Amino acid sequence: LEYRNRVKALKQRMQMKSKGEIKEKICIVENSRGHSYRSLFGKYLDGNVSEIEVEEPYLREHFQLTNLVMFCELAISNCKNLKYINVKTTPAGADQLEAFKMLRDSLKNAKGVHLSVDFSEHIHDRQILLSNGHIIKIGRGLNYFKKVEKYCLGTYDFDFRECRETNVDILFCHSIPLFTYFNEIQLLSLFNIFV
Repeated sequence: LEYRNRVKALKQRMQMKSKGEIKEKICIVENSRGHSYRSLFGKYLDGNVSEIEVEEPYLREHFQLTNLVMFCELAISNCKNLKYINVKTTPAGADQLEAFKMLRDSLKNAKGVHLSVDFSEHIHDRQILLSNGHIIKIGRGLNYFKKVEKYCLGTYDFDFRECRETNVDILFCHSIPLFTYFNEIQLLSLFNIFV
């Protein structure tokens, strides 16, 4: 029954994605600056967001996981009613699991936000779905920033970081069914993957 509900919700979500209206198209030019998450799409992370789904296949390396943490910091700062974040990614081993466990505990302790992680070998597309109806599609996902040297601008404020070329599309759908079909018990059972 749970599997059928998940398939049904996924089909609904896919249908809704195809009906979205484009709100913004942004082209990030190679080596340009001023494209932090806050600058690009912070205004869409608002008090109407209670759930977020991040589809990001590459969350393996330290910098990739750090980018996810930075996104979560922005989300909990802007989304005062945020309750759930679901991450879909490819599996990468024990270090990745430990990182997700630490992030899960941090989100729960700081703001009472539940983090769940779904692993798939077949995920490819990168997007962020917000329960307020916005869909953020970034060609390179969360990992479009270039590395900076120690003690240089951009270490903490990513508006100063050079970026890799990518496109960002922000769409709006009137309703996006995310994972509201989970109840508290089902969410807790998902967390057992980390135990």
